[in-house]
Amino acid sequence: MKLRKTRGAVAATAVAGATLTAMAVAVAALAVAPAAQATTAATAAPSTGQTVVDLGAAPLRPTSVDTPTSDPSEYPTETPTPEPSETPTPTPTPTPSPTQSPPPKGPAVNPAPVPPQCARGTDTQPLTAARWAKEAKPGNLTFTDARVSCYLALAQYQSEIFAEVRNAGSLARAAAVLGYTGTAKRRILDRELLASWLNWAHGVYNVNSVLTGKTTFGSAIKLAERNRANRAVPAAELLKNAKFLRTYVNTPKTGR
Repeated sequence: MKLRKTRGAVAATAVAGATLTAMAVAVAALAVAPAAQATTAATAAPSTGQTVVDLGAAPLRPTSVDTPTSDPSEYPTETPTPEPSETPTPTPTPTPSPTQSPPPKGPAVNPAPVPPQCARGTDTQPLTAARWAKEAKPGNLTFTDARVSCYLALAQYQSEIFAEVRNAGSLARAAAVLGYTGTAKRRILDRELLASWLNWAHGVYNVNSVLTGKTTFGSAIKLAERNRANRAVPAAELLKNAKFLRTYVNTPKTGR
């Protein structure tokens, strides 16, 4: 009995050892199998000069790749500066200069300009044509050349004869007209007309000043100048106008 039991234990031990050996061989075979498969695959590949690698046995690459980024400070961005726009310069509007309003008068052609700051006088006694002739010459008796020139400018502006028909714009021309002593009727009327206008500029008369009856300074001058401008008016009529002006306009009031 004892002997059998020992043999049975030996037999069991032998069986167990055989089992362990078989298991070790199987494990070794499993470890060798992948290498053998890779070798077989490389051998079976067609001969193209390239080695075929089984991608199934290669290790996987990382799925994420670090992409290099550029440093912003390495390439500074240039911001364009806008050019200033030109602002249009407004055109200055010209300012009209003040004008001097001349005294009213009838129609005239090219009236003589009135000197600046030239005004009528305020006297009450008229002067004769001969006296005005002396005042228009150098070394005049009472008035300065500037005053006589002012009166001449006012007279030429108001008159329709001076300087449209007869020029008396300068002191010398005025002295020649006023100092005439001949017999030509038109020139006699010119003398008395110019003396009448100088007395008006001197302030002795206004346009509405009454000379005699219903005749005013304005009406007497208008009639005389209209006749003087009309070549068809007889010389006798011109002399009549000249005598009226000499008596009622150009003679001192105390001597009438």
